[in-house]
Amino acid sequence: MHSGGLVFEGQRDLPGPGGIDQGRRLQSRADRVTEDLGKHVLILPGPKRGDLRRDGRYSLHTETFAPPREDDGFAVSGRATEVADRARRGIVRDQVLADFGALWPDFDELTLFELSVASCLLTLTQPDEAFPKGPTIWKA
Repeated sequence: MHSGGLVFEGQRDLPGPGGIDQGRRLQSRADRVTEDLGKHVLILPGPKRGDLRRDGRYSLHTETFAPPREDDGFAVSGRATEVADRARRGIVRDQVLADFGALWPDFDELTLFELSVASCLLTLTQPDEAFPKGPTIWKA
């Protein structure tokens, strides 16, 4: 199985309310992309996991560059669906092992969600080869 790689490493508290589409704020352990399964996120126990179960909207945002391009950013929003299938969880588990060499001590407490993408926003302070300066918006 080919790993699509780690999107965010370590624990993150990612903006939701007030962001694109007013999605839920996600506190994740790590976000994963797998070629066969798409985009997944492992969510820590707590209120944010409960919020996501009640209302599947989410929004993720990350800074893309260190200064002087600190105002560059990328945001993605859509819907999250909890994954109960053991085989799919096993694939993500194997990917974590491949990427980190071991599972996190709290791995079995994490809840797996699949993320569908409804829109993306890329903001650049300087143009690059593929995108112009300013906002670039994509919607499904």
